[in-house]
Amino acid sequence: RLIKRNLRITLTQNKNRKPQRKPQRKPQRKPQRKQLMIKSVVIIGATSAICHEAARGWAKRGYRFKLVGRNAEKLEIIKSDLLSYGAGDIKILNYDLLDYSSHDQLVQEIFSERINFFLMGHGTLLDQEKAKQVYDIAKLEIESNFVSYVSILTRMMPKLREQRSG
Repeated sequence: RLIKRNLRITLTQNKNRKPQRKPQRKPQRKPQRKQLMIKSVVIIGATSAICHEAARGWAKRGYRFKLVGRNAEKLEIIKSDLLSYGAGDIKILNYDLLDYSSHDQLVQEIFSERINFFLMGHGTLLDQEKAKQVYDIAKLEIESNFVSYVSILTRMMPKLREQRSG
């Protein structure tokens, strides 16, 4: 009984309360767009089909590029294609990535300015059956698809840590 009585009193008190006004919202200002920094992308193995397609997506956003590869003619074709998609400045870096002695210079050129993204897609796709039988073919596969990546990445990691992005 006591509980019912207290509940009735509470309900009656709530009915007698004046409705509270909702605070009026101030019109919100649209946030001003920040001036967008043009992003920079490094693509190692830029002549591969997968890297080329990825680059087109970034080119549509006006990104700048450093394209790395060993075939200068193909890199020029890709450069003109990316420019037609709206890419910013494009620099071609002509390197044979199996020449490990050039990796220090390559990384120095890559980090001559801040980079936002990098994509590695170089390597070979040789006949697997031959690679199982011929040591030199297997060695080439391992060097181009593994050792060269490790060589470049171990040189890049300190730079990426230093710039705290990439």
